[in-house]
Amino acid sequence: MKVIQYINVNNIDVEFENGFIRKNLSYTDFKRGALDHVDYSKRIGETRSNSYGSKITVVDYKNSDNVYVKFDNGYKDVTTWSIFDRGNIKSPYCKSYNGIGFLGEGEYTCDDIWHNHWRAMIERVTTKNDGLLRTYANATVYTPWYNYQVFAKWAEENYYEIHSLKMELDKDILIKGNKLYSPETCVFVPHIINSLFIKADKSRGNLPIGVYWHERDQEYRAQCSYITDTGTKKNKWLGGHNNPEDAYLAYKKFKESHIKEIADRYKEYIPEKLYNALYEYRVEITD
Repeated sequence: MKVIQYINVNNIDVEFENGFIRKNLSYTDFKRGALDHVDYSKRIGETRSNSYGSKITVVDYKNSDNVYVKFDNGYKDVTTWSIFDRGNIKSPYCKSYNGIGFLGEGEYTCDDIWHNHWRAMIERVTTKNDGLLRTYANATVYTPWYNYQVFAKWAEENYYEIHSLKMELDKDILIKGNKLYSPETCVFVPHIINSLFIKADKSRGNLPIGVYWHERDQEYRAQCSYITDTGTKKNKWLGGHNNPEDAYLAYKKFKESHIKEIADRYKEYIPEKLYNALYEYRVEITD
């Protein structure tokens, strides 16, 4: 074999005695005689699939350490033949999180403060778990939010914090009963406020929200959680009643009043749309 073009020590073209030419080779490998006359260009067009179901195709082959590939989503990358051959390569568009979520290309990374909110959202709509709260049943995500970059941009524009309170992404305070996580339906909410809307479906059985049967005194009782002035969550007993409807009405009156009280308490910290939603919130017997 002989060198027919020398660009630099890592880029030479060599012709073998049978006339076959290989390009983009290492001069060190040439001197060691560590080259063969296999036509690796034939690897161009070969395909593999990775564990996320993406099809990957070789579009150019310089050498075993410089294999140019293209994913079925259009993303291009450079890898080694060994990694490609095993399918151990993914693009930012591979649905690597619970089968729908992917990182995408952009400035946002997994270290962002809102990445955990995105992960939790994806988990809620994809995890099959009988223990999940009813509010997550049949929940879906706005399709562009499968791309973390799209969600993160919205989150950056809408995220806020109140002192040291834990923040949560909520989908059904702005629109009661909503099942879709989207820019129009979601809002960041302090956990202490969001916890007011957790419903104890299993413990109350078939009774209206806020009502339970007291066996010893043979009466229907109303009870409601509330947030104290110091931020502690406690339960308030709202009396015993002869029927579940009256107990529910006692609960409804206290709950709606308390939510308005909390809205006023945090008015200067929370978004106006959240404040308005809290003030307009209505408890229904079917909740």
